[in-house]
Amino acid sequence: MDGYLPVPGARLYYEVRGDGPALLISQSGEGDAGRTADLVVRLADTYTVITYDRRGLSRSTLDDPAAGATMAEHADDVQRLLAQLTDGPAHMLGCSFGAVLGLHLAVRHPGRLATLIAHEPVAPALLPDADRRHHEEELVELQRVYRERGLEGAFGKIAEVLGIRPGEQEAEPDLTPHPMDDRRRANFDFFIRNGPGQPSGSGVRPSRARRRSKRGASPGTVRAGRKAAPGRRRRSSSGTARAIGQAASTRSGSGT
Repeated sequence: MDGYLPVPGARLYYEVRGDGPALLISQSGEGDAGRTADLVVRLADTYTVITYDRRGLSRSTLDDPAAGATMAEHADDVQRLLAQLTDGPAHMLGCSFGAVLGLHLAVRHPGRLATLIAHEPVAPALLPDADRRHHEEELVELQRVYRERGLEGAFGKIAEVLGIRPGEQEAEPDLTPHPMDDRRRANFDFFIRNGPGQPSGSGVRPSRARRRSKRGASPGTVRAGRKAAPGRRRRSSSGTARAIGQAASTRSGSGT
């Protein structure tokens, strides 16, 4: 089932596949509902899998295209989407930016999630102050590089900030390709301008996150994958990481 949900300031596109307990997948970076198509196929015999385009990406259009998007709006969008499609707490897998979104959702709407798997959240706000400031400045610098040099010019900086090693991205064979077409470029543009450099004061703080986790079986459980502060070297199979790694490799002559 595919559909659209009107929300304040936007219209969200979503897809529902399979049968079983509700599981929402929130994508990394500029990923839209189709980014995890191969994963959905594997999960659909056990879960009702919900994927969607975040506001501003692909088919989820903004009422005002210049309005941008905040993390609070993203979290409220997921709350409304789950309220529309489920009749109780849902499971959620969030990857990278989607993991941070899940943490905000757990804080803003306690009880909405039964389980949150936060896979490699890029969450400087949860780091000690000195590290937080350093990594937030890196993300703001990334946006500056993008404004001045465009997407190709920014790929190297993105790889540096996210700790991606060009040419070392591991992936399963025969995954659905996600070419760098006009839609994906537009999604990267929206994400970089409105995503990575958002101020840390947008909702999730260490003390609040710990309090929610302790209550947090309310009724849910938060499970965090390896904390991925920007700049930490990591290997990732996410489509965003692969795209950046491949582009950076091409520019340096070390890959395809």
